[in-house]
Amino acid sequence: MHCSAYIGTFIDDFKKGFGETYMSRKIEKFERIKELRDYYGLKQEYVAKKLGYQLTTYARYEHGDVKLPAQEAKKIAKFFHVTTDYLLGMDKYKK
Repeated sequence: MHCSAYIGTFIDDFKKGFGETYMSRKIEKFERIKELRDYYGLKQEYVAKKLGYQLTTYARYEHGDVKLPAQEAKKIAKFFHVTTDYLLGMDKYKK
């Protein structure tokens, strides 16, 4: 894509309130939860139980199907020994 076309697309998304761009970033944030679980070789059931969630609730957080409340983000980040910024995809470093 030509640079000016990319900038035009960015501006269009900005004007729409980040529409699709925001949605794609949202998915990336929640991918970190699955990546961390896979990294440690854990099953969803195990993590859900350790965190005190029902499996469906944890799975929805992991898939980004529901908004992750701040308190729950802190809880999950603590469990995986990472910062909430890393968990939410706002930082590329775990600590």
